[in-house]
Amino acid sequence: MHSRRSIRLPEYDYTQEGGYYITICIHNKKCFLGNIQKNTVQLSQAGEMVEYYLQGIPNKYPHISIGEYVIMPNHIHFIMNVGATQCGRPDKAQCGRPDKTTQPSIGMIIGWFKTITTNYYIRGVKQGIYQSYDTHFWQRNYYEHIIRDDKDLFRIYEYIRGNPFNWKNDEMYHDI
Repeated sequence: MHSRRSIRLPEYDYTQEGGYYITICIHNKKCFLGNIQKNTVQLSQAGEMVEYYLQGIPNKYPHISIGEYVIMPNHIHFIMNVGATQCGRPDKAQCGRPDKTTQPSIGMIIGWFKTITTNYYIRGVKQGIYQSYDTHFWQRNYYEHIIRDDKDLFRIYEYIRGNPFNWKNDEMYHDI
């Protein structure tokens, strides 16, 4: 039986308040989410759907906010902040952070995001809107980095903003 090694920090509580830099990749580097033209991301319909659900994470998880992000042709980078409140919004019954026993981990939130976007992508494939894929839409895992300080945040912010400019040098680059 094959078992996968976790890439998460074994003693770290991934429900903690703070900032996280997340990267999620499309399985086999397929460029389903758009393309880069003149250093600018041109989202496909699938990319627009992924952006819609990425921006919708705070609607599902009110204690989460999404900071800077970029949707590339075959992966996404974003900053997820845990502990943000949605106080003052009429559609939210509570403000602040949920009880620690019901607090979803970063992995659970990413799992929800990957599941809902995959399900909508499958519907789009069946309707002839999106290109079909082989076995999986998203790569099995995701990359996360705990943002430690303002200097770290600025470095990540600059990386995200500059990603379209560096596409052809990116390790995820896959000529379309």
